[in-house]
Amino acid sequence: QAAPDQSAKSPGFVVEEVSASVRSGVGCLLHCCTGGEASCTVLACYFCKYGLNSPEDWDGNQPSQSAEEASELAQGLRGVTGIDLKGVQFFEQSVWNDIAMSRIRASTGSGTSEAAPSERSLPGSTSV
Repeated sequence: QAAPDQSAKSPGFVVEEVSASVRSGVGCLLHCCTGGEASCTVLACYFCKYGLNSPEDWDGNQPSQSAEEASELAQGLRGVTGIDLKGVQFFEQSVWNDIAMSRIRASTGSGTSEAAPSERSLPGSTSV
């Protein structure tokens, strides 16, 4: 078995790169080296956080879709069945964690530059 690709970026990191592209009006191509599962998983993570809307339209109060809804939508659009549902569920929980931490920081007046949980690697994540 090959060693994990250390250059792989977490789905959360890729979701934020995609959202930055969408915000700036630049096109974005999402693909993976293995043929579909990783890109479909990241697409589902994007849908989980932002839905079918632009990132500017996200209110930041809750994920736009559940992990299951987002995964079903991504699979239907991509025409693939392979997806890391547990990874998307982990991402959804990370979005909730980010929201909770933002609320805590806002209520205490503290602001840290620590990486958001959704930007951390998923357990057993694959190269994207």
